[in-house]
Amino acid sequence: MSDQETNVIQTPTTLTSDLETNVFQTPTTLTSDLETNVFQTPTTLTSDLETNVFQTPTTLTSDLETNVI
Repeated sequence: MSDQETNVIQTPTTLTSDLETNVFQTPTTLTSDLETNVFQTPTTLTSDLETNVFQTPTTLTSDLETNVI
C-alpha cells in the first residue's frame, strides 16, 4: 500500500523509506545498490527493471495503474 502524499511504502514487515537518501530500510536490513537500482534483502527482494514491479516471497505486487504497492 502506497501513501502517495508521503511516498512511503509499507509492507507487513514495515518497509520504511528515508526520503532524503532514498535508501529503504526494513527490520531485515534492506539495502540499496544505487548504481543498478536493484534492492536486495535477506529475503531476496528482486526488482524487474522493465516493469518496475517488485516481487518478494510474500508476493508484494504493484498496481501500475494506481501506483499502489
